[in-house]
Amino acid sequence: MVEFFAGQIGDQEINYSLIIALDIGFSKNKKSCGLKIGGDGAKEYTFGEAVNEVKKALCKKSLCKKPKNVCLIIEAPLSVAMKGGNPVGRCFEKKGGKTRYWYVGAGAAVALAAVRFINELKNCGSKARIHLFEGFLSFKNGNSTNEDGDDNKVVKNRKGHKEDAEELMELFKNRNEKNKNGKICTPHALDKGDICNIFEFLGCRNVLSGNIPEVILGSIPQKCKGSS
Repeated sequence: MVEFFAGQIGDQEINYSLIIALDIGFSKNKKSCGLKIGGDGAKEYTFGEAVNEVKKALCKKSLCKKPKNVCLIIEAPLSVAMKGGNPVGRCFEKKGGKTRYWYVGAGAAVALAAVRFINELKNCGSKARIHLFEGFLSFKNGNSTNEDGDDNKVVKNRKGHKEDAEELMELFKNRNEKNKNGKICTPHALDKGDICNIFEFLGCRNVLSGNIPEVILGSIPQKCKGSS
């Protein structure tokens, strides 16, 4: 059975047998997911197709015989922030007057998609130990919302799903290089709120044991605690 762990900065020395990057989408018909598995080129899939492709990768002989570490990067909120019973943003979701909060519009939709995606992998027959990292490329792609949380999409310079998956993979692989733009940060709440992983928020406390996945940033809106 697959085991899940919150990817952490201190996990950088882990030897990953496989790295998977997923720009997740949730659409009835469109190929809304960009997926890159290991050294294969990134491709675009529907949500269901992407689930099946990852399952196949996890069920290869090398990952079924004995537990091995797998890195899974998903561009979707894997943690949430709350204050006084209401949602608030996380440290990297605000840049100047632009925001991309986890609880608004596309953020909330892909968070739901990520939970479903991960749940689909649980009983696929693999013994993989999956370390989950969150990807966040929103500001770099030109997507944002205004201070009130309304959609304010800037479509110029917008990359495709497979290009985002490629970028997530590249950022993760180069995480120790100081000259790269991307960073891995420990998420914390704005406005002194509380933070927890998405599964704990939904009442599934046993998935990540209360731990919070680190975030791979494509750009640096503001300094986050524990950024590398």
